[in-house]
Amino acid sequence: MSRLEELIAERNAIWMERKAVQDRLDIAEKALLEERFKDIPRHAKGDVILVKRKLFGKYRWWPARVASVHLRYTAGEYRDGTPWENKTVSYSVYLRRDDGEFCGSSQGFYDHETQRMPETEEEK
Repeated sequence: MSRLEELIAERNAIWMERKAVQDRLDIAEKALLEERFKDIPRHAKGDVILVKRKLFGKYRWWPARVASVHLRYTAGEYRDGTPWENKTVSYSVYLRRDDGEFCGSSQGFYDHETQRMPETEEEK
């Protein structure tokens, strides 16, 4: 085995180790986010919700299906040492089209721009 092949093999081995560690880190980060957001009510993937949509100069509630849920956590300190934290929930959604399908390009909405669909008599 030439020197070049040895270096390539060593690099590949280190890269595989790094990938395994990154996968474990991603799993731990996801679990940590879920724990931080466990008490915050949010919609789930696949839920049909209402989102604020501006049509003809007025905001209206429009049906949409949640494609994915995004949790973002930031924390830090003010200059005086007082800690702060911010938890943001946002959604990628597919808006309902005229034919009743939820498809097309997805759009993003923050949690405060959404609400649950009202229950019908059949669902109660």
